[in-house]
This record gives sequence, structure tokens and C-alpha cells, in this order.
Amino acid sequence: NKFWVTVQNNGASSTEFILCNKDDCIESIIGPSTYSQTATVIVSMEVDMDWFETFSVELSYLDDANQTVVKHSTSEYSSGVGFGALELFIFVALGVLAVFWARSRNKPRF
Repeated sequence: NKFWVTVQNNGASSTEFILCNKDDCIESIIGPSTYSQTATVIVSMEVDMDWFETFSVELSYLDDANQTVVKHSTSEYSSGVGFGALELFIFVALGVLAVFWARSRNKPRF
């Protein structure tokens, strides 16, 4: 799944940040804001999600006091019941086996 995360900087100086989802991290930098415009940057993340998993990110950056700030964000998106190729193959194989089993039971028994 591909997600686009918008990061906003309300500060007057450029800020380096790290955006992480589980063990996948992306480093980037965002420019300063002005009195008339807020600086934003859009980061693209390719995320491998399992069934019923929610997308969440962790944003880390240094503040004006040179202290690390960490913010967590969870999206409204949930992966739900999506079928991949392996799951689809398993369901089809089980269906074929069920049909063969049902047909073998309908043979005459004498």
C-alpha cells in the first residue's frame, strides 16, 4: 500500500525530520514557514500491511532547544479483508478439493 503523509512546519527555520512506520524510516527536510504561508512537504511511503492493520507513523525532529520531539499519528485507514494472491489460491484449491470430495460421494455403491 502506498501512503502520502503531509508534514507541516510552523517554525521560522528549516527542520530535518524522520518519518517511520515500524522499521521503515524516511529522512527528509522541510523549509521554513513565513507569516503568509505555512511550509509543507508530502512524503510517500510504501507500506506492507497485514489483514486488519491500521496505518500509523512516528515523526521525530529536533525542536528549538535541541531536544528530540516524537509525535505519533494513526490514520483512519484499516486494511480490512483484502485478498492477496496466496489467499486467493488457497481458497480456490480448497474449493476444488471440496468439489472432488462431493463428487466422489455421489458414485453408486454396489
